Amino acid sequence: MARALFSREVFFSAAATLVARFPFFGVGPGRFHEFFPDVVRMLQIPLGTWTDNANNYYLSVLSETGLLGFLAVLFFLAHLRPSNTEFGVAARQSLMVLLLLLMVGPHLQFVEVSLLVAVFLASGFTLRRRSWSREGMVLLLCLCIWIPVRGLSSSYGLYPWELNGQGESVRWLAARAQFFMHCGPEKSVSFSVQSLDPQIQERPMTLRVQGSYEAKSYAISNHEPTEIVLSCPGHGTRVGIWSSRMWIPHSSLSNSDYRRLSVQLRPATDRQHLWLY
Repeated sequence: MARALFSREVFFSAAATLVARFPFFGVGPGRFHEFFPDVVRMLQIPLGTWTDNANNYYLSVLSETGLLGFLAVLFFLAHLRPSNTEFGVAARQSLMVLLLLLMVGPHLQFVEVSLLVAVFLASGFTLRRRSWSREGMVLLLCLCIWIPVRGLSSSYGLYPWELNGQGESVRWLAARAQFFMHCGPEKSVSFSVQSLDPQIQERPMTLRVQGSYEAKSYAISNHEPTEIVLSCPGHGTRVGIWSSRMWIPHSSLSNSDYRRLSVQLRPATDRQHLWLY
């Protein structure tokens, strides 16, 4: 029981942190599990690289789509009207039970549950048409604003957290990656990158690092970590990393890893939450 309550508290704290950081647009649909390890790292909760969904549909909507997405859900529910049939009464009762169950799990993320809900909504409910045109256009306009804003500001090119051979939390990067780093007290941000490509000495790579305030280039020709420090006079800086080539572990090491990788990235300290944006 205590473990279950602790996990709920962790999920609530993580979701509340994301909502406070991204109140209007959220972190992006389906991306809670990507940000969860970074958030618990910031909150100093020792969970390592483990991640999961929000375990609560409403927290998931708030943290992933922000107030805009949550208002869209409320808008849809407010315009549902049960049909005047026995099935309509049953569908209304089923909807109430579902809304309660969604407080303890994101059940709508499962395809079979989504299809079942779609069937009883279509069979037992109709949409109110009162003021639908004006309110619908406002909601559609907000969504049209939200989609490009979220796309332009989102991180990309980052693989999930994993542990390296020394037990440190690291993330692999693709050929192009973008993320946000919060400035440290010394007005700079720092991290290290490392290539594990067996052919890196024969085929060195060039790494271009672009911050909000400066840009640097690095020649990677061995397996030693390369420390990167960027100036950060403000509250944070957006970081873009471009590598000249990638490698596939399956081709070089004959394993089952088919990812296309560039370098492995490690934060300077365990408390440095790099990708919270």
